[in-house]
Amino acid sequence: MILDTVQIPLSHKYGEFLLKKLPAGDESFELRRLDCDMIEYDHPTTGRTVRLYDVSDRVFGKIEARYNEAGELYCIAMPSSEKHHLRTVWEKFKDPQDMLLNYGEFCAREALRPFAGGGNISRLFVDYCLDETPTFSVILASPEDAVKYSADHSAPYPQELRKSADSEYIMVILAGIEEPAEAFRKFVTYTTDTLSSLLKNMKLTTEDFCVIRAC
Repeated sequence: MILDTVQIPLSHKYGEFLLKKLPAGDESFELRRLDCDMIEYDHPTTGRTVRLYDVSDRVFGKIEARYNEAGELYCIAMPSSEKHHLRTVWEKFKDPQDMLLNYGEFCAREALRPFAGGGNISRLFVDYCLDETPTFSVILASPEDAVKYSADHSAPYPQELRKSADSEYIMVILAGIEEPAEAFRKFVTYTTDTLSSLLKNMKLTTEDFCVIRAC
């Protein structure tokens, strides 16, 4: 059920503004407030409906529209919430596919952060799924982990060993791509290959190192 509809002007002066402080505009971006703490909009490029969850009334009141120096709307974001430091509601990416791959490289480097001082990795588990909300996660397993949990399957591993990408952010990017399934496949391949190469370049892999992908 739609509880409220907010019209965000596509043009305004430079800066960041709470939605309630924005005037009406001739052309606007429609953001709909739904029940059950949800918001949604239709992507202006593809027309695909994007739905975000866990948006409380308090968080909804903090949504900002951001305008560049030319006065063009380029981003809608929630600066803070209970679970995230920043949640991107919508962003005008010049090349969403390129942005997705850049995010993949970021994810790969974040997964390696705990191993800056060294270590041994014998398995790279990659789990992913493209559903209503895409998911992507990796586990970097040491030889001891592989013996303790599994050398062939990621399911027995505890959650604290799993590094997950921001599913909501990936969904927001994919919404602006005409072929989201293909774009997500490229993201998975690129991120996996990047992480595998970094592990080898950092000399963290064992002789029996291998990549195990499961979708």
